Amino acid sequence: MFSSKGFQSWGKDNAILFAAVMTKIEGRKDDELLRTYEFRGFPSMAILDADANAITKTVPRDLFSIRNIVAASTEYVKLAADADAGKKVDSAAWYLAQLGIGKLTAQEAKDQFKGAGLTGEAKSKAEGILFVLEMTELSKSVRGRDTSAEDKTAACVAVYDAFKAGKRLPAGASCETWVDDMLIDAAKSNGDKEAFAHSYERVKARHLKRIDEMKVFLARYQAEAEDNKDDEEKRNRAQTTVGRIETIIEGTKGTLDRLEALAKKLKS
Repeated sequence: MFSSKGFQSWGKDNAILFAAVMTKIEGRKDDELLRTYEFRGFPSMAILDADANAITKTVPRDLFSIRNIVAASTEYVKLAADADAGKKVDSAAWYLAQLGIGKLTAQEAKDQFKGAGLTGEAKSKAEGILFVLEMTELSKSVRGRDTSAEDKTAACVAVYDAFKAGKRLPAGASCETWVDDMLIDAAKSNGDKEAFAHSYERVKARHLKRIDEMKVFLARYQAEAEDNKDDEEKRNRAQTTVGRIETIIEGTKGTLDRLEALAKKLKS
């Protein structure tokens, strides 16, 4: 995401971007950042205020969420200070600030939605953020190894029901890839051309990009195997990696073939 034109364009005008590689180098100015913000691994992200205080360290890796967090951060800091001081805060503004900054779970956001008194554009904005939050939490709930087939099916049904109800994710939301895959599965099960068409181009483009990326790695490790033909250990290690990459490419091509076959079936 960070190398995308969309993020770079937005970041230039809306934030001061700073990155630090957390490899310790004695005497380097920023070596204590990892400890200062209590990060546990790399990469870690935080949105900071002008005094370098972390407003939030829960930052999804998509432009839609980051844009909302930054837009809501100033209002959130102000309203949070007022609330802590016992001052009355506007319920709609407070709800939007918490939702935008990522301080509410999907259930909390749903429970508080009606009481927030939102109307017009503010209501539409909140509904969009809430839907992303719902889909993000749902996707995370079914990604574990212990997730049952029934839970995965139920998640697919929930995504499909939301689609049929007219709900759409904003482009580039962090859960978009997962939702697209669910809609393809749902389209296959229900023979739904509309659901398939909604996700088809993005899914196809993602798999084609994956193949192109893997071909770059394939060429690199094939060259490494050739360069180390007199070193059996290094050559074998490179050839093993070549085999794994070839398996990934073939698997992705198989997925594309099935996608195209479904496209033809739904068009007939």
